[in-house]
Amino acid sequence: MDIVRGCPLLQRLSLPRVAGYFTRMMKEPLLFDLLSVLPRLEVLELGMDFWVYGTELQDLAHHCPRLTFLDLNGATLYVSLTQMSGTLPFRRLEFVRFKQILFKKPGYLMQEANFQTLATEWSRIFPKLRTIPCLAEFELDNDPSDGSEEDGASVRGDEKPSFPDADDDGTNSDWQSVRSKLWEALSYVEADEYASEKFQHMWQTNFEIETIGWPVLSSEAFTYTWPHSFPPRGYC
Repeated sequence: MDIVRGCPLLQRLSLPRVAGYFTRMMKEPLLFDLLSVLPRLEVLELGMDFWVYGTELQDLAHHCPRLTFLDLNGATLYVSLTQMSGTLPFRRLEFVRFKQILFKKPGYLMQEANFQTLATEWSRIFPKLRTIPCLAEFELDNDPSDGSEEDGASVRGDEKPSFPDADDDGTNSDWQSVRSKLWEALSYVEADEYASEKFQHMWQTNFEIETIGWPVLSSEAFTYTWPHSFPPRGYC
């Protein structure tokens, strides 16, 4: 992390989950203090488990406006409508993935007028997003990293997780209903199984073309051709 702090021109930061080892050493304040010194960051992938609150989403949008790819596949986003209204738009962001997304007071958000505001605000914050930005419900049920109940992300049905906002009366089924309704209203589709890998490969390829004039191929590209076979300039 100290090395990253000394690289303000860094455009890509990738710390994927290591199989069989789920670190909890990365604390939220450290993470977002770190990102505040990376204004040129375009690709961010973090595999560790942690919570992202609405205020931290605001900080991320403020400090990293050039993000095009955000994969926090171990993180749970917990955000209120008020916090969303104060969040700057991610104008370049095309891919987003959280482990889970919880909207504060989901019963309130299911009311028609409030739901329309939610959909409007979400579209404003993520104008280029076209795919569902969190794991599907069946993936959550079968997530091998979900072995602890202390972080609140492993609840099922009508159980209530614990987090700082004691006035939130939502249950897991309430949040699922809001999410499903929102994704349907925005015509989001499931992301391709390999969307993350495709996007990062194409970003790296485009970066190499822009920097030195041609893509760089490692020796393994001639043995393992699949990860190196996606065309540049976009993803599916």
